[in-house]
Amino acid sequence: MDSTQPVAWRWDRQTNSTTRIVSILSGKGGVGKTIIACNLAERTASLGYRVLLVDADYSFGNVHILTNANCDYGVGSFASGRLSLREASITIAERLDILASESNNDTKQLYDVKAATALVDKLRRQATDYDLVLIDHGSGKSDSATAMAVASDLSILVVIPELTSLSDGYGLLKQLTLRDSNINCSLLINRAESADEADYVRSKFASVAARFLNLTPPFMGYLPEDTMVKESVSRQRLVAAVDGDSKAARSFTGISRSLVEWLRLQIEGRRLAAEKRINENQTLADIRE
Repeated sequence: MDSTQPVAWRWDRQTNSTTRIVSILSGKGGVGKTIIACNLAERTASLGYRVLLVDADYSFGNVHILTNANCDYGVGSFASGRLSLREASITIAERLDILASESNNDTKQLYDVKAATALVDKLRRQATDYDLVLIDHGSGKSDSATAMAVASDLSILVVIPELTSLSDGYGLLKQLTLRDSNINCSLLINRAESADEADYVRSKFASVAARFLNLTPPFMGYLPEDTMVKESVSRQRLVAAVDGDSKAARSFTGISRSLVEWLRLQIEGRRLAAEKRINENQTLADIRE
């Protein structure tokens, strides 16, 4: 896709919002969730989409560190109403803004389930300048994160090929499905040594989920083990900016393209549903006449 061209499926924002909210979660820390969120946000923006990355790890949020951004305000200031979304967000690249997690009392309220759900609703109403809102949650299970994930259009569950990660990831998926049995949750495997290992992990996870939860989470894809990721973190730059031809950069681009395709299908589905309602209303009107 030529990033200089307008995105074909965008609607007139005065009449319809195309913004989609995606939550990125993990059952435990140390699986690279925030690194993934930052790089997926940047790669999706590079494809021509307007992206807002929200740091919802209120205790240990470090999106601003990984993106080398100064942050005196952010998600708490926006949620409390002290600042507008435009005032609270920081532009870090073309078509990419972040809503950082600042260290102040404003974020404490967001651990409440009602406040967390209200934040998603507020983002849905006010983030209409963006095509995609990516929410990077804190690791592990929490009621507030679960509520935000359920209120999102898609959740991406990140696991790595380790027993503890898979176990905790399954526990988080179970909590999400208990809250909403119809939740749209995809699996993303990080740090796989090969496609075969990723497929093995995917099949094992899917088998357990199918047996005990009666569902098979769709597979978003996998990211390979690559030392370039550690290098990018140490340099506080995103992977594509360090080496755009690295395995990691190519993989992030591939996952972003999958995410974009999901967005396209979602919006196309909404358009068709709207057309169906219009046609049905017109048919009823013709019958009445």
